[in-house]
Amino acid sequence: MTSLTYLETKELIAAASGQITLPGYTGGTTDAAYLKSYLVPLMTSYYAVDASVFETSTMASTTLIRDFLNRALRFHESTVARDSLDALGETIAPSFKDVASLLRYPATGQCGEHNWQLYQIYKAFGFDAAWVGSVNGVGEFTIGHVQALVKVSEVDGWIAQDSYENYLFTSADGQVLSYEDARVLAATDIQDLKFDALDSYLEYSATGIVRPVTPENQAIILDAVFTLQYNVEY
Repeated sequence: MTSLTYLETKELIAAASGQITLPGYTGGTTDAAYLKSYLVPLMTSYYAVDASVFETSTMASTTLIRDFLNRALRFHESTVARDSLDALGETIAPSFKDVASLLRYPATGQCGEHNWQLYQIYKAFGFDAAWVGSVNGVGEFTIGHVQALVKVSEVDGWIAQDSYENYLFTSADGQVLSYEDARVLAATDIQDLKFDALDSYLEYSATGIVRPVTPENQAIILDAVFTLQYNVEY
């Protein structure tokens, strides 16, 4: 199967099961080619798809990558937290200086680190990608959220892909929205802006719970992403 619709992609994701065991990561901190070669056989095996699915940036390829990262880093009770690694120092945990900062250890992270890893993967696959952060940095920190953006062939523009909570944005009728169209809708008719959320393993290591992004977290994300200024790194 080399060509997948978005619906078929979500059906494959729903059918996939079992923890993902990541083999040791030995590529260099700037070796994007190794990052791609490391992931492709793991994802093709897990979702039973052909490697050609990942040759271009589509709804199928970018969503499979997003879901795989969420599962691979969070579907293990023993996976350590990013902050635990950071305490060891930059030599051990280079974080934003490493194209595989979470896969190498492996480790979880907050939205910034998690979607930084997603952003690095998209770039390693040759996709047009960005890392966008919305943070209230005036005075004491109060709210913020970070996502990856990626261009896909089916949408005229960049879409938000979030592996931290495992979602993207659609309109009420199910149309996948570009990031800019989502911002317009948030400003004009936010009730029509929806989360197309897959199961997230965000809380699995602590509670065993697998669930889509909660209404409470949706409200936090909407507030952060669509009311604050944002910075983008390409």
